[in-house]
Amino acid sequence: MNKNDPSFFIMALIHRAYQWIMANKGGLATEDSYGMYKAVDWKCNSRNVSGTVQLDSYVNVTSGDQEALKIALFNHGPVSVAIDASHL
Repeated sequence: MNKNDPSFFIMALIHRAYQWIMANKGGLATEDSYGMYKAVDWKCNSRNVSGTVQLDSYVNVTSGDQEALKIALFNHGPVSVAIDASHL
């Protein structure tokens, strides 16, 4: 993948998000337990909530590879998808 391609940047952000979830064993909070984000001092409420969603691993699936998607779904469970809509 070309590092100048916008989709490379998006994939890097997704990778960093998954890495953070796995490193913070509490996982992600639900919207209700997190509370309202106040956008003050760039601080989040993450230290005051308990995690609900946890992540142990993830895999990348090549775009358009339906068989790989089936295998990932079967072996790893739920799937998240990023769609490049910049050309629309």
